[in-house]
Amino acid sequence: MTTEEFIKVAKENISKNQDNIVMVWYCKTIQNHKGLFFDFKENKFCEVTYNGDNYEMYIDIYKKENKKTISFKQKEEFDWNKFKNKNNDIAVHCKTKDEAIEFCKEMYKHRITWSNGEKYTDNNYWLYNDNCRNNGIYYDNDGTFSIIKDYNIVLEFSDYTF
Repeated sequence: MTTEEFIKVAKENISKNQDNIVMVWYCKTIQNHKGLFFDFKENKFCEVTYNGDNYEMYIDIYKKENKKTISFKQKEEFDWNKFKNKNNDIAVHCKTKDEAIEFCKEMYKHRITWSNGEKYTDNNYWLYNDNCRNNGIYYDNDGTFSIIKDYNIVLEFSDYTF
């Protein structure tokens, strides 16, 4: 099988509309071919292998499940003076329970308490609301929390070092 035949047969077997398919990588070794194709219309990634010994083609199809972003930006030092200033309508968003626990420990270290005087380390209020698991929790500088982003300034916990 030639390279051109491999590409043609692969595209024909991936989709009826070949205009939406692009080959992103290709390799031929002796009588074997391998190509990676992407179908823009179907949003699928296909790995196509031709086994020249057995005269067989194999197509593995992968669907995009999600997109994960990995940030390499440098984290800033958290400004506790800015956070403690009651004139600022500011909150810290913790996306996970672990972030919430860590931030509550940091607030305890800085002698910040809940509005009722309770220590942040005694209760992070994560367990009181199932929405926290989906959306996280917002800790504000008035000693309260919210599950709604209702602040002038929202800082993401993950963007800072403490």
